[in-house]
Amino acid sequence: MPFLFQPSRPDWGHGWKRNGMRHIVILAFWLTIGAGCHKEVDPDCVEKPSDGRLCTLIYQPVCGCNGKTYGNACFAEGYGIRVVKQGECGK
Repeated sequence: MPFLFQPSRPDWGHGWKRNGMRHIVILAFWLTIGAGCHKEVDPDCVEKPSDGRLCTLIYQPVCGCNGKTYGNACFAEGYGIRVVKQGECGK
């Protein structure tokens, strides 16, 4: 007599990968939404792709107008960000 009920078993193959990836995408979406809502940023102060300038790797942190800490003023300016203060943001 055939089984009327197929006992469930963990699917460690493609089903797990598909469901796991879906959960990762959903989590990334919510983290992105949450990260974007915590503060307002000046619309004229948006990070652009690097202009390719060569900067020294000396760590002299600066706080950009977007509230992000950059390793030094050269890196901030390379991304089109105006430096608002010396030192890390939020300190």
